[in-house]
Amino acid sequence: MSERLHHSPEVDLPVPDHESVRRLEKHHEEEAKKATHEHKNSIEKILNKIEAEAESGEKLKNHQLDHTKKTSGPISYGAELQKRSLHDSLEKVQRSLPASQKAFSKIIHQPAVDAISEAGSKTIGRSGGLLMGGVASFIASIGVLFVCRYYGYRYNFLIGIIAFVGGFILGLAVEGILSINNRKKRFN
Repeated sequence: MSERLHHSPEVDLPVPDHESVRRLEKHHEEEAKKATHEHKNSIEKILNKIEAEAESGEKLKNHQLDHTKKTSGPISYGAELQKRSLHDSLEKVQRSLPASQKAFSKIIHQPAVDAISEAGSKTIGRSGGLLMGGVASFIASIGVLFVCRYYGYRYNFLIGIIAFVGGFILGLAVEGILSINNRKKRFN
């Protein structure tokens, strides 16, 4: 089978005259100049806006530096978010409480009361110390009470308090030792 290439006759297009070509080129140049000019204007507007924002950013940065100098140290956003969410949660719960409980809740959740409570929980109110103090006081009191009844002595109530303090100190020591062992296990 033979394949042939078919030639099509060229289409005669009208040849534009030089005047219309010049007008077309001039029109394209004017359009390009307008677009360039509009582009430059929009770029200038954007740059001016950026410079205005940059100035306000500098002001903000200076304000933040002044604020940081006034506070005792930098506050992370996590701490601020945590405080805000605690405040929001407290308000939500307090709305559903009766008036007397709402007033008590507002007193209890004051920053000063919270600070005292946190300090107490880190020092005096240790759960291991309280548990061990209670158990030691109970066992010592029962033991001394039976000894006093058997031998006829008078029971001294100071024994329960002394046993509680001793058990509390022992509980703190045990809690500290367990805490140190847990830290060592984490690092190994």
